[in-house]
Amino acid sequence: MPPRPRLHHVSVSVTDLEASANWYRRVLAVEEIGTRQGAGWRKSVLGTDGFLVSLTRHDAADADDRFDETRVGLDHLAIGCDRREDLDAWLAHVDELGLERSPVTEAPHAHLFTCRDPDGMPVEFYWPVG
Repeated sequence: MPPRPRLHHVSVSVTDLEASANWYRRVLAVEEIGTRQGAGWRKSVLGTDGFLVSLTRHDAADADDRFDETRVGLDHLAIGCDRREDLDAWLAHVDELGLERSPVTEAPHAHLFTCRDPDGMPVEFYWPVG
């Protein structure tokens, strides 16, 4: 058997590369660590401490398109929290930035809340209970 897989990065298609990169930098405190460009696309790679998010703007994408988690593909991006205090710190940070967010859900398996990136993709902050 090969070694157990680990997530290396998530890559998200966006309509406005600069707006999305600014949003992720503000919300997740990540820095741009590289850019790439190819035929019909531009990419910004952001990251910190082993967490990478790649944002890609495809020239063929409709600038008015919005994310829809009901279509096949990515449903949401979840940011894990080790403690409830970490979740509360993210909550305070998102509120300080003035972002619209869901109320905190306190389910038996997890406490979580969600906000949306500029294209409407849900970004969930998730603390597994127990």
